[in-house]
Amino acid sequence: MRSPVAFILLCCLPVFVAAQSSFRMSLLSRWDNDSLPSLGTQQYSEVHGWYDAVKQKEYALLCSIDSIYFFDVTNPQLPILCDVEAGRSSNCRNRSIVTYNNRAYAVADQGNSSLQIFDLRYLPDSVQKVYDNDSLCSRAHTLTVDTLNARLYLNHNKRPHPQNGQPITEAMTVISLQNPESPVYLGTLQPPIIDGTPLFDFVHDAFTWNDTVYCSTGANGLFIYDYRNVNQPTLIRALTEYPEKGFCHSPVYDPQRKLISFTDESAGTAVKLYSTTNFSNLQQRSLFRSNTGALAHRSYFKGNTLWVAYYHDGVRAFDIRNPDNVVPLAWYDTFQESSYNGILGCWGVYPYLPSGNILASDMTNGLFILKPDTTTGIKDIIIKKSIQVYPNPTKEILTIELGYLAPYVSTIVMYNRWGQEIYHSSGPFQKKNEIDLSNFKTDVYFLVIEGNRFRKSTTVSVVK
Repeated sequence: MRSPVAFILLCCLPVFVAAQSSFRMSLLSRWDNDSLPSLGTQQYSEVHGWYDAVKQKEYALLCSIDSIYFFDVTNPQLPILCDVEAGRSSNCRNRSIVTYNNRAYAVADQGNSSLQIFDLRYLPDSVQKVYDNDSLCSRAHTLTVDTLNARLYLNHNKRPHPQNGQPITEAMTVISLQNPESPVYLGTLQPPIIDGTPLFDFVHDAFTWNDTVYCSTGANGLFIYDYRNVNQPTLIRALTEYPEKGFCHSPVYDPQRKLISFTDESAGTAVKLYSTTNFSNLQQRSLFRSNTGALAHRSYFKGNTLWVAYYHDGVRAFDIRNPDNVVPLAWYDTFQESSYNGILGCWGVYPYLPSGNILASDMTNGLFILKPDTTTGIKDIIIKKSIQVYPNPTKEILTIELGYLAPYVSTIVMYNRWGQEIYHSSGPFQKKNEIDLSNFKTDVYFLVIEGNRFRKSTTVSVVK
């Protein structure tokens, strides 16, 4: 049921809004509840998004010290709190959540925690907790979902030994999600050992693409694995020394450009951008930052933009069309009281909602729903009647009727849910056009049609 927890919306925040430092990004609404449990000044951690293609609704999943909050943000100026689900441990600075196959998977890294699974299909009325067990995970720092192989990677995972129940710690635990509500243990990553010493002790965070897993291992750097054999993964490359090295925190990969971005959770260090055209010789393309002294937490690729969640500096968007010359596009500071001391401010960003709205979580100030103004330089004018896209959902062929706008359309582009470009056509276009989606997997994709002074964006569901 919808919970009667108070909302703090745009109209209620004149002082806060006026004080925000922003550029080409505006606040649609914010949710916060100062009465929630806190650890020091921290009440919140990770944020994630989910799109229900059947009901065509957008949701925000906000992690807090003790619970997970599920919001309907389809109307971004009036978010609705649909449900609250408590974690097993009530004092967790690090609570992480991902979605896969209409479920949400959550872990925490403090206290006696567990792996929790929630069925999201009952939203907006409620969510259903379908799994809460500590046999595979009693604590984990982060988790990563592999949608291609239906796997869940639990990073720096702790679990009881299956025979004697004694706690064991694994660098990264791999779990099968073939049955999305009944996870099965597959194996663990064994760090390479040289002269009797492991090259790293844990995976702090990871990113997967196809059968490749990119692992941030803290002070030991970035390790890249081939995971085609889950029982015997192969180390492809280790990047243990690089400029402005700190605590290697969080990687992300763009398969279209073959670029890795990763952050170092150390004050003043730059965000890194490397080319992976040749794994044996990773090429540094750029080092960039928001401000001197700022601390980048996580980064996210979407199209031509790299989004970065910055402690102290908030949400930052960078233009990566030229990887050798990354430039700032837009920003919104969620935490004004910035002295660049400690870990405060923006924890996470989710830039993948079909609407284009941006979700951000601030450790103190809660959930932000933001709208980029013109980060591409083109106004987003929705042409509702002139352009028709059907059938939707579709199995193989997607028809796009442009009508009289056909001569004025410059590009038709499709992105997957992670923002990677997977289809691009520059025309010329006919009044009626067809796209073959037979090689697309079952999922939700984003379609963008652009022309001179107009833009139409919509979601396309492929169902096999």
